[in-house]
Amino acid sequence: MSAFKKVENDNTFHTYADEERQAFSSHINHLLGYDELLRRHLPLDDNTEGSKDLFEKMSDGLIMLKLINYAVPETVDDRAINKQSNMNVYQKTENINLALNAAKSIGCQVVNIGAQDIIEGRPILILVNYC
Repeated sequence: MSAFKKVENDNTFHTYADEERQAFSSHINHLLGYDELLRRHLPLDDNTEGSKDLFEKMSDGLIMLKLINYAVPETVDDRAINKQSNMNVYQKTENINLALNAAKSIGCQVVNIGAQDIIEGRPILILVNYC
């Protein structure tokens, strides 16, 4: 049975299926679980109902950048990535903007999403724009 989560913003609301979050988390764990840089983020919690692990750990852009390079190797130059464990908002924004631009360059449709949306962990925008 699907467990839907309601996300409210201003005067609107969206829902997403918990199974969708679990599937994305499991997929990311499978693809990137070996990556040394992502050791502090992975594995994502893909079992606990209602877990926000996926949304919180996307906030520095590293998972997005690694997914893009997994899909199309060498799309993002590793030297351009901020990798510190304690990044400030500017470093996170740089990584996320780099990821969004790289996603567009490989043909992903990136619609109505900005770095702040990902830093804040907005579930609908993260799940919809996962390419």
